[in-house]
Amino acid sequence: GRITYDSNGRLVDGATHIWEKKVVRMDLPLGVTMEVFRWDNYLDFRLIMSKQPNQDGCCGNFDGDPVNDGTAHVIQRMGGRVPPGQNMFNRRMHPGWTEHEEACKLDMC
Repeated sequence: GRITYDSNGRLVDGATHIWEKKVVRMDLPLGVTMEVFRWDNYLDFRLIMSKQPNQDGCCGNFDGDPVNDGTAHVIQRMGGRVPPGQNMFNRRMHPGWTEHEEACKLDMC
């Protein structure tokens, strides 16, 4: 793999064009590239990769059917939280759902 830090990269959010780009790019095995755009108060992130066996996640399952890529379908397949023992942080938060998240659970996003 290889990691670079520069100002090159296609923006995830076009509204950020007014700021200086600070991009961490990680070229990883299997043709996976991660781009992290570092801003003063948040991050944008892009993952570029080809389909992997049994792939699923918050952006869907890459089966070509956008109908089953909504939040409710993903939660049904994978659950809504990180399972115990897989959390990489030393304490667990117990947040509730925001109104927007509730709407997304109903596939209204």
